[in-house]
Amino acid sequence: MRSGHHRNRGRAARRHRRRLAPSIVIGVVAFLVISLVGTGYTYVVQQRCEGMLTVTMVSAPEHATILSTLAERWLATKPSVNGQCVRLDVVSKDSAQVVDTLAPTWDARRHGPRPDIWAPEASTWVTLARGRPGTRDLLPPVSPPLARSPIVVAMPRPMAMAIGWPNQHLGWMDLFKRLSKDPRGWVGSGHPEWGQARLGIADPGRDTAALAALTALVDYDGDSQLSDTELAGALKFARAVNVVKPTTADLLLDLEKADAAGTSLTHLSAFPATERDVSQYNTRNPRVALVAVYPPEGASEADHPFVVLNAPWVDPVRRGAAAELLEFLNGPEGVGAYVENGFRPPDGKATSKTTESQGLLAAGGVKKAPHDAGILLRVIGTWTALRRSGSALNVIYASKSMAFRVPIPPVRAEVPKRPAAGVRTFPNSVRDLLCGRSLPVLASWCRRTS
Repeated sequence: MRSGHHRNRGRAARRHRRRLAPSIVIGVVAFLVISLVGTGYTYVVQQRCEGMLTVTMVSAPEHATILSTLAERWLATKPSVNGQCVRLDVVSKDSAQVVDTLAPTWDARRHGPRPDIWAPEASTWVTLARGRPGTRDLLPPVSPPLARSPIVVAMPRPMAMAIGWPNQHLGWMDLFKRLSKDPRGWVGSGHPEWGQARLGIADPGRDTAALAALTALVDYDGDSQLSDTELAGALKFARAVNVVKPTTADLLLDLEKADAAGTSLTHLSAFPATERDVSQYNTRNPRVALVAVYPPEGASEADHPFVVLNAPWVDPVRRGAAAELLEFLNGPEGVGAYVENGFRPPDGKATSKTTESQGLLAAGGVKKAPHDAGILLRVIGTWTALRRSGSALNVIYASKSMAFRVPIPPVRAEVPKRPAAGVRTFPNSVRDLLCGRSLPVLASWCRRTS
């Protein structure tokens, strides 16, 4: 039996617990409320937006898919600028098309959404755009790279090894002469089964690798001038090329088909490409893999610049959004996505994927700044003139010996004039050949060198 003292002490303890219970509950509730209000306030601040800001990025197709994926990840962080939520639209468009259409008054009905940010494949296209009337002020003087990829000569591995890869490094002109000079083809290298060396190239007017390689090949002394000797070299190269396609992607697609048929070694021997092109082709496990040959004199590279336009419609709020996006793209997640897809990081250093077993060399090539817009346009114009289809051109040496008479027609130089295709005579130099084609892009250069 409990004593009275024990009963009294028990009743006092219960009364004390009853007195404490409300204060404890109130304290706990207050703590939870404060915590929830704090958490809720943070969420509301992050989510509260007065309107939606749409930023448009026009990207080269070569990395538009990567940028679209990264855009989704960035938007998942719920970015906002000056109280406005941000929406990012990534539009895929050829860099050459942007060069042709970029203007202070962008026609959205004809050319699609006007860009706030331009992400071409290379600064070469920015240089060309800056050379057009009315667009210079739209472009910043410098734009940071998102990823890099050297310009290389892509070759099937057995063929590259036959000319000394990876230890021997041939220059652009040396490589061209080595592959095109010997009429016996690959017989001299001990592989008659490969037949003639076959060269390919994309259209330099729309393809980064083709334009960089052709410029390095034509201006092989690197003085940013095109002499008659260099133009003659361009003519020889144009005649030696066997396969011309609109883009490097088209060359690779055809090569992949030939590889599936077991004929890749007789289909194409060498063509300009980016290092990333070689890497991505090899990830598909072809029968004959490609390797990257890095000419020692180098070339401009595919540096994928992030260009925030100085256009009237790019206001400070959009610039703020672009700055936040660039910080994300140059961060671990953005750089990692590019590296995973065969690119080098913005600093150009080799990665775990840049290995000889993958057909790549860690040292890469020599990086060169793009030529100025004038020489780039002359290279494109020269190539267009030399490769123009749909008309026949007869080149006739107009010396005195051509004036002696033959029965019909009366003068030898008149013989080719009978066909409807027509004839022109160019007695002096390769310059006369090019300037005689009446290409607007070469007009100013022809006047200066007349």
